[in-house]
Amino acid sequence: YDPIETLETVISWDEKQIKLITIYINPKTKARDMEKQFDKLLKENEHNEYVLIGGDINCHNQLWENESRNDRKGGIIAEKILDSDFQVLNDGSATYNNLAKSYQSAIDITLSTPRITASAHWYVDENLTSDHMAIITEIQPEKPNSALPLIKKHTNKKKNNPDSIEHRHLFYRN
Repeated sequence: YDPIETLETVISWDEKQIKLITIYINPKTKARDMEKQFDKLLKENEHNEYVLIGGDINCHNQLWENESRNDRKGGIIAEKILDSDFQVLNDGSATYNNLAKSYQSAIDITLSTPRITASAHWYVDENLTSDHMAIITEIQPEKPNSALPLIKKHTNKKKNNPDSIEHRHLFYRN
């Protein structure tokens, strides 16, 4: 059995090759079983300038969810993301509706390389939904000879709360 299911494709867009990767982590997958595979997925793809990863990861962390009740798998995934060049595009919005228990959470995540993050607009379309809401990521073409935003991460784990993470600063490159 594979702890993380992935499907990859490459599309040509605006004279670039963008790698799209969808992921699924079964809610029953144990943290120790998926940790190495998730790390490998990020490391194999972080040197490509144009990569977008998205999917249902079935875990929680405040790095991508406003109303988070951080869990072990979410902590592992957040740590791997922060150790990589990938950026979380999620804005904290819920991506999942549990109608039976009347609550929402964000168990779906979208990651990108800094070059895509600079031109991406991420949002949830609540009109297109089942139990998982439709996640839309719009990418604008880069303008030649323009200043490109370069996303840098700054992490600060507070001593009293190891799950507390501050994570984004935006710098511009001329």
